[in-house]
Amino acid sequence: MNRFRIKLPGNFEPNAYGQSYYGIDKKGHLSLIGDKASSTILKRYDFEFSEELANQYGLADLPREVIR
Repeated sequence: MNRFRIKLPGNFEPNAYGQSYYGIDKKGHLSLIGDKASSTILKRYDFEFSEELANQYGLADLPREVIR
């Protein structure tokens, strides 16, 4: 099964927290998190999506970065 990350679409400039990606917290809430956030914050989220998970959260049509 292919896994991928989903970056916030558009021409947004990265801020102090880096490029924003969609992530899911341990309670199943969808959030936007910068990839340069502190390790404490990054540990709280899963940034890897499957096709099924992307469909569940309405993100299936967004561009993706395949994880190898």
